Amino acid sequence: MNGSNDNEKLIDELANLLNETAEAHHKAFAATEGEDPDWPLWYADYLLEKMQKMLNAKFTKSELIYLLVMAEKKNGLFLLVRTSLDSM
Repeated sequence: MNGSNDNEKLIDELANLLNETAEAHHKAFAATEGEDPDWPLWYADYLLEKMQKMLNAKFTKSELIYLLVMAEKKNGLFLLVRTSLDSM
């Protein structure tokens, strides 16, 4: 398998993990219809070990929280996932 296919597979795996995380978060906060102003903390707890293993990398929970917040601010990545879950 070449590097391009490996990257595509990793991107798919990360996207699936983020979707799984969004669904788990939505279920955990069903009483508030998924509203959680501190969602990056919850996501980081859920994702940290899984992403470290998937990426074969070491990073702290704080670093992951920072990346989640920056991704949300820059691209609205999680807004799309959360919006789709709200319609469930």
